[in-house]
Amino acid sequence: MAFDAFRQRIGSIIGGFDAAQAHRRLRGFRASRAHVNTLIAASGETITARARWLLRNNGYAANAVESFASNVVGDGIKPSSSIADAAKKEELQGLWLAWTDDADAEGLTDFYGLQRRAAREVFLSGEVFLRIRPRRAEDGLTVPLQLQMLPAEMLPLDMNRTLPGAGLIRQGIEFDGIGRRTAYHFLRRHPGDMTDPGLAGETVRVPAADVIHVLDPVEAGQLRGVSRFAAAIVKLFTLDLYDDAELERKKIASMFAMFITSPAPETPLEPADEDLEVEPGQVVRLDPGEDVSTQRWSRNFGPVDRLWLVNEGPTRRWRNRSAIQLSSRPRLPLKRSAKN
Repeated sequence: MAFDAFRQRIGSIIGGFDAAQAHRRLRGFRASRAHVNTLIAASGETITARARWLLRNNGYAANAVESFASNVVGDGIKPSSSIADAAKKEELQGLWLAWTDDADAEGLTDFYGLQRRAAREVFLSGEVFLRIRPRRAEDGLTVPLQLQMLPAEMLPLDMNRTLPGAGLIRQGIEFDGIGRRTAYHFLRRHPGDMTDPGLAGETVRVPAADVIHVLDPVEAGQLRGVSRFAAAIVKLFTLDLYDDAELERKKIASMFAMFITSPAPETPLEPADEDLEVEPGQVVRLDPGEDVSTQRWSRNFGPVDRLWLVNEGPTRRWRNRSAIQLSSRPRLPLKRSAKN
């Protein structure tokens, strides 16, 4: 019986899918069988940090982020009221416009600016959180409600524990006994912001009904986001090093206008009498045996750069992909306005 099972296993390996073979071409292909949540828990913080570094220091990465945000948000996602009463519809529209101006809890932008910032964060870290902050009447807002944007780093990936009863916390998210999200355990201060005097590591429990978790999952069962740069970080960083080396090489090469070849002098170490200055249209008489050659180097964009940007560039696959998932909140009847 055991021999038959072993024979069936060997037969399935030998005559199965070529993608599962271990021949020479796939000898170094070692794919992880870990779930995406395990991979994000181990590498998510590093990937996000490197993605943010590329945004600050790499022009290709910055262009990819801006292209994604522009194509996802456009002029902004705007609601369209279905109220038949024209007077009530106009009143509601006025309240909406007043709220959009005060929607940002930080006071840096309006509701449409928040959408653009959220799209940038989804690209960089795969997720972003918007905390719904009700306000008091004395705060002077037309609509007593604001949105506070929280980056992915504010929800600790390493917070995992079982709660009394049937609940548990996974990667900072609290679930009940049937798998519903009930709360988020946010840090009170950003773990990398040394200017914030708050207590490092202190968390606060926020009900899931007060949190909009904008998530772009890539696998079923995924809890937290992963940067869209994850598949391109290595090549982007390597390409950046290559560009620096190529620019330095061309800068050094451009310092030499020409090379003069002369017969071997009697005293090889004796310096030349004077340097030759060249002007446009100048005619220079050379001594017998001397020859002049110029430095030749291409001014065109390197073939490696061109091939990578065409086939593997970060804007190729991400330019037209705009679907994002909103969890923990009911979907609002929003309609995206047409772009001019």
